[in-house]
Amino acid sequence: MNKEHPASDELYKGIPHKHFDGDVTKSSRLSPDKVMDIVDLWMKNKLCELKQKYIRESMETLFQGSKKYPKCFEELGDDAPAVLYALGNVKLLQQGRKIAVIGSRDVSEEGYENAYQYAKLQAMQGCVIVSGLALGCDTAAHKGALDAGGLTIAIVGSGLDCCHPIENKKLMNEIIKKGGLVLTEYELGLPATPYRLTTRCRLQAALADEVYVAECRVKSGTMRTIKYAQQLGKSVRIIHLIEDSQEDYYDRSKWIPLEEARRMVIESITREYDRIHACDNENKDD
Repeated sequence: MNKEHPASDELYKGIPHKHFDGDVTKSSRLSPDKVMDIVDLWMKNKLCELKQKYIRESMETLFQGSKKYPKCFEELGDDAPAVLYALGNVKLLQQGRKIAVIGSRDVSEEGYENAYQYAKLQAMQGCVIVSGLALGCDTAAHKGALDAGGLTIAIVGSGLDCCHPIENKKLMNEIIKKGGLVLTEYELGLPATPYRLTTRCRLQAALADEVYVAECRVKSGTMRTIKYAQQLGKSVRIIHLIEDSQEDYYDRSKWIPLEEARRMVIESITREYDRIHACDNENKDD
């Protein structure tokens, strides 16, 4: 360990000793792979620590029964979340007509355009656009609202420090910066899972006054939102419903090759680390 580096003590504290002890007692050297494993672990831990610290200082926690907790969620009965975590303009939860604009992730050009234009039109008329920050129709809806100079709420299926998908991290930041809101029922550190992404459907349906489906398949998460909305007596408009087929289900032509996926992950982590570390340094300077 280079003790001459001004940050060496701080860096060393972030590395669990168990990753050194076994190797160091046997030899004074570490294999290149072991070194990279340790660096990778430290990077992940440090990134998570800095990100959670930054977000924890900015987010609001809304407990069920408090003044800021949306009354519409009470309609869910026992399924109402006991606590919500929010980044951005929490007042949006209590104001304006809200329209959920949702649909498929793997969307056609027509479906994307439908979501974008409808969200843009409704945002121009003063409505708050609700969606889930996913790729496809959700992305189109959020962008349509923002391009109209309007407001949008993203309800996500992860902790606020675990943006999913990572490709929409910039969009998430833009939503917050332009007066919107990102909302979740999950604590910091919890990544998106199929279950968590599914449970957010009930929150989208409960928060919205109307649900607009630009495009979706018969078997999809979007259909869950539609089901919840109908149970709650909300207005639902479905523009394009696609029948599923076995060929579509097993088509892996759009899957990412393993090496390409690994490269994307490494690049994403590196960019995210640099951004969060820069934000942390700015906060210290302030």
